[in-house]
Amino acid sequence: MTGSICSGTNPRYLARARRECERKYELVGKPTGSYKKALYDMTRAFATEKYKRADVIYTTDYYDPVVVCELVKC
Repeated sequence: MTGSICSGTNPRYLARARRECERKYELVGKPTGSYKKALYDMTRAFATEKYKRADVIYTTDYYDPVVVCELVKC
């Protein structure tokens, strides 16, 4: 049992990506509880060379989303 009052509930990782010259991100995988799965979804979408920027965000019920990992094509 982990005992931390400040840890969020229902943690989720979201993989998302956006194309060049676009402002909105699109989800490239389903929300998951595994960081490795979200990282795999992000890198698989980024390797198709359709996207300029991709990232994984970590969300919980009570806190704002946090960018955990980011890939940017120069």
